[in-house]
Amino acid sequence: VDHSADANNSYDARPSPSFVARPAFNQDASFSLGSPLTCVDISPDGMHAVVAGDKIFKTLEINGDKITEQYDLRAAIRNPGDASSSSSSTNEPSRIGHIRWSHGELATTIITAATTGRIATYDLNRLNSGFEIGRITENKRQVHKLAINPLRGNLLLTAGQDGTVRFFDIKVPANRPTATFIRRALYPGNNEAVRDVKWSPIRGFEFACSTANGTVMHWDTRNTRAPLLKINAHDGACLSISWHPDGEHIVSAGLDHQCYVWNLGEGANKRQKPKYSFSTPAPVSIVSWRPPSWSGSAQALRASQVVTVYNDENSLKTQNLTVNVWDLARPGLPFKEITHHETSPTGMQWQNTDILWTVSREGVFRQNDLAYAPKVIDRVPLSEFAISPAGEVLILLEERQQKQQRHPPPPPLTPHEKLVLPSSRLSMSNPSPSGTQLGMSRSDSEEDTGGSFLGPKMRLKRKKKSPSRTRTTPQPDLEVMKLEEALRVGGQFSPGQT
Repeated sequence: VDHSADANNSYDARPSPSFVARPAFNQDASFSLGSPLTCVDISPDGMHAVVAGDKIFKTLEINGDKITEQYDLRAAIRNPGDASSSSSSTNEPSRIGHIRWSHGELATTIITAATTGRIATYDLNRLNSGFEIGRITENKRQVHKLAINPLRGNLLLTAGQDGTVRFFDIKVPANRPTATFIRRALYPGNNEAVRDVKWSPIRGFEFACSTANGTVMHWDTRNTRAPLLKINAHDGACLSISWHPDGEHIVSAGLDHQCYVWNLGEGANKRQKPKYSFSTPAPVSIVSWRPPSWSGSAQALRASQVVTVYNDENSLKTQNLTVNVWDLARPGLPFKEITHHETSPTGMQWQNTDILWTVSREGVFRQNDLAYAPKVIDRVPLSEFAISPAGEVLILLEERQQKQQRHPPPPPLTPHEKLVLPSSRLSMSNPSPSGTQLGMSRSDSEEDTGGSFLGPKMRLKRKKKSPSRTRTTPQPDLEVMKLEEALRVGGQFSPGQT
């Protein structure tokens, strides 16, 4: 693999996803790799993906709805010129179960966890010689998840089948071409397999993990004796967790068909009940908060939606290939759904608040544009009938209101057209200086959920602000609203009957 032509390639220039202008057309796309996939991650610049599986380890370049293969990393590992390996048997890559792409000064470093427990780090700048730059060999059982610290790209957590979370510094010393990393700390997982681990998004020394017996634990890396908080969260395995961007809440999901939102803020009670919850149609294998988007009424970033992927390996009775988007403002019904997967996704990664990447056992990388995903409530039948024991028939009919198109369809982007953030008021359809229709996503805003989903009579709670201080575009220094405030601003569903 020739990497010399890309010596100056930089992967560490990702803009904040919340401020990215998007074209006003559907960006759904797919790319077949021909072999089962298990995991996916995103480059720091947000324009590349790394995918892996049984026989696949490659990077892809994503430009709008155009997806192209970039590098075959598996071939680079098997290359006899790889100075980090001594034999062909060692060179043969194992099945990769999880993968992470680092950032910052390690922006060209990719970390893989094999199902055998072996962890390896690779440097994209060394594809021609010594591609593997480090390894971790102390895990004797499967490593389920890897987590890179969001503030320091050299700090790694591993969640293992052996019931532990291990903490590593994966920065290779300057005077050594390769390294075998030794753990800095070990955190017990209550004698149960640790199925997921995630760093706090705002406190670089805290993390949370979930176990096979349904426990969620909140740790401080400086104390290995006991967690800050331990919650008996689920009846059965808790397979996935995700921090809310406010850093004070976490959503957990598992085999019991439940998703719970817990408070991990200061003074949180270990005997607490979930602050929010909703039931899912099948066991959940992956759960994730949708990235925050701009709220014009609150003049802030808000995040109140959760995406779930279902586990289709346990029972044929509960198989569900749909990816659901849930809004906590109305947890009894999914907000949107993605239905074009042939098998349930095995990996998921956000590119921004609208674009969700998924991979699956069918060997397909999919880019899903949630701005154009259908609302579940718009597909719910509005007619129903019932027959009484006496033979009487009751029929209920309601006419579905037709949506009005507010804007004409925009012209398509040319392949080389650069997206520029408009300076005018951002909406779903605003012209850029080049004439291309661009805009900020509204698919997670109160304007989008406040129609049929939360009820046509719902009045949004808007903050009163001075006209001179009202902003129509997000500012880079804004923090994400607290979860409770985000729900108050958007309003919550109230049934029309009691």
